[in-house]
Amino acid sequence: MSSGPSLMRRSARARAAGPFSRRANSRTSMSCAAIMTANPLTLKEGDSVADAAKALIAHHYINMPVVDAEGVFLGMFGIYELLGLLVPRVALAGDLLPNLRFVDDDPAALRTKFRAIRERCVRDWCDREAVTLHPDTPEIEAIRLFCRRHTTLAVVERDTKKLSGIVSYWDAIAAITRERTANTQRECSLMTRST
Repeated sequence: MSSGPSLMRRSARARAAGPFSRRANSRTSMSCAAIMTANPLTLKEGDSVADAAKALIAHHYINMPVVDAEGVFLGMFGIYELLGLLVPRVALAGDLLPNLRFVDDDPAALRTKFRAIRERCVRDWCDREAVTLHPDTPEIEAIRLFCRRHTTLAVVERDTKKLSGIVSYWDAIAAITRERTANTQRECSLMTRST
């Protein structure tokens, strides 16, 4: 039986890593490659804000990955980036109620502002600091980040930075419940086919 400092260090590391560490390293753990939606719909770097808005609305997405011509991941563009272009930044800072005086309560004014920005390229407005995962990232790490970020996460190749897929709400729920059926897979693939 092993005892002494090495056993104490291992058990201390296990406690420090938290309750999910043993599962994440077990044989039954899966990686992001196993739970992600591969070949998701993407926005191209030259797509306009109007094109992005149409895609977000049509597919009921919160955000979408933005890629260059070679499929290299540039960032995420979604409803928060779109609304950030329409609502003055000062209205988004701090407590919402005191800052509402900066927001025009006329929907026509927001539509006018949208018309003014509709032709801008998403490459200039995507979130380039978006947290990404890698295909070999453990499933539990993806779910942990998902719970913290509350948004779709891009899965990116380490070396090439090319987009491999996304981990969506549906992917996370299917992974947690292990309920990814043939029907779920078919629906996911229909929802995420590239255009």
